[in-house]
Amino acid sequence: MKNLFLFLLIVIGLSGTGCLTQLTQLTQNLAPSGEFVNYALAKNGATAVASGSTPDHEPGTVINGITSSKDWDKGEGWEMSFQREHMRAGMMRYESRMTRKEQRGGAWVEVRLPEPKRVNRMVIYTLDSQKYPVSKYGIYEANLQVWDDGSWKTIARVKNGKVEYLTTTAGRTVAKGRIVLRFQPILTNMARVMVFRSNDRKVTDKTYSSTVEQNTARIIEVELTGYDTIDPEENKAESELDNLLKQ
Repeated sequence: MKNLFLFLLIVIGLSGTGCLTQLTQLTQNLAPSGEFVNYALAKNGATAVASGSTPDHEPGTVINGITSSKDWDKGEGWEMSFQREHMRAGMMRYESRMTRKEQRGGAWVEVRLPEPKRVNRMVIYTLDSQKYPVSKYGIYEANLQVWDDGSWKTIARVKNGKVEYLTTTAGRTVAKGRIVLRFQPILTNMARVMVFRSNDRKVTDKTYSSTVEQNTARIIEVELTGYDTIDPEENKAESELDNLLKQ
């Protein structure tokens, strides 16, 4: 809360006191605590669907506000096991790169908002506890995406157990139990975590041209946050805060 007011005071000083009314209106869209709103909550109207799930680990648990892994054995978090074909170098098929990647096997969980919201932050919580450490049960390869203008936009990738940020210059970091993605505001109503390989993958079949692996996707929670509420009918206009900061 303190940092929020400090930010507002700086903007006022840079933009002039005439902006005070506009800034006051913007802060009214924030949560009562002064924090940004997490739209990806069931209590805020969000829903969750998935490509499948294992018993007792349904997709709806990723939008209940629980980010801890301690109740995993009690059914907290989403899980799906799947097989994935890993082609040998030089043996790739001729389909598009993304189509090949999806068709060779994977699992996804998708969060849907009741209406488009302008968001600029996505947080993914993966299974990580003393009993189930992320180093063994976390994500090894995945795409982290939001729906943008009619197609999926990949905000970041997890490759070889490291997060590659595609919308910032943050570089690469180890994929821990909490993955935070920040990006320029996007008007969206969906976000998706598409897992291709897990840290505990096991080879189940191997031929000259390919290897088949058994993988398991495990996601505890997905957050999608923004700083204001946007009317879907006005989605062509930039946010008031974006315009204000340009003055």
